[in-house]
Amino acid sequence: DAPNQANLEQDLVNSRAELATIQQNFGPNHPEVVALSQKVRLIEQFLGSTDERMRQRMGGLRNNELGPWLVQMVQQKLDEAKKREAILKNCFETARTEAVNVSGQLAAIELLEREVKRLKDMSGVLFNQIGSLDLRQNGQDVRVAVIEAPQLLKTPVSPRRSFVILAAIMGGLAAALGLVTALDALDDRFRSIEEMQGRLGLPLLTMIQPLQPPERRGCNRS
Repeated sequence: DAPNQANLEQDLVNSRAELATIQQNFGPNHPEVVALSQKVRLIEQFLGSTDERMRQRMGGLRNNELGPWLVQMVQQKLDEAKKREAILKNCFETARTEAVNVSGQLAAIELLEREVKRLKDMSGVLFNQIGSLDLRQNGQDVRVAVIEAPQLLKTPVSPRRSFVILAAIMGGLAAALGLVTALDALDDRFRSIEEMQGRLGLPLLTMIQPLQPPERRGCNRS
């Protein structure tokens, strides 16, 4: 009942202030003045009887009802505390995960800073070595002059298409020649009489032409 009572007290203060304001412009019998006056009176009566109602309520509770009521209140508070504990635990896990990620990022940043520092130190050493170089040879100064202005090539340096095409043609011809040579070496057939005599080194005695198969005739049965 505490929040309701606080709201009623605030409403009473506002109603009294509003009533005092409109009473300066309207008479006591004006409808708004009468309504606000009645509202203020009712709120005052209700707030005045709050203590009496609480005493009556507490007095109406029996001894066997007060215990369960208090246990229920404690259980409700315990449930609320558990819910808050679960929420806080989730928040803690989330915060710990973020902290681990941040620590990992900080370690990576520290490594990068060390690498940057090392590169800066190395560049400083190189600049000092360059500054200490003696560009004079045999007591004479080294003079540099631009012989020809640099020009941008219209064709790409690599790949050279003409060279690639020529290499592809030569490679194809070589592969074809090798394939023909290999097929010819693997082929052991004689394509002419002269080739057979030349390879075998023997004279030709005779030639047998292909014979046609005899015609088959049916047999008469008696």
